Amino acid sequence: MASLRLQSWVGFGSAVTVAAAGLPAAANPILSREDFAFSLDQAALTVCELRKSQAMDYKLALNTSATPVFQLVKFRYGKRIEGVKRVPADQGLIRYLGIKISELSLKYCPKQLPASVSKEIAAIKNKLN
Repeated sequence: MASLRLQSWVGFGSAVTVAAAGLPAAANPILSREDFAFSLDQAALTVCELRKSQAMDYKLALNTSATPVFQLVKFRYGKRIEGVKRVPADQGLIRYLGIKISELSLKYCPKQLPASVSKEIAAIKNKLN
């Protein structure tokens, strides 16, 4: 049986290991908190840019930016996030990402978002408390 060489490199702030033969190094590695936060920041900044440069509808911009984060969490990491015991089912995860990305977008570019976004987030938080 041939031995499998592993190669490592740094990507997105953390070491990533892949099998040289093209096989995944580990089934469902854990997404670090830092990389998850970085992905959310990227998505929020994407919302800001899509709203500013392309005048894209807010909901469309949010869906466009949340989709890669969802796919990363679900398919690359098998919904395993450092420090999170249980990631919700797909629809719950999508809602969570939408809220977090919206909150960050409000932080980065409040003038680019509809006024209703702040109110909607406040209403959701009140409902959860």
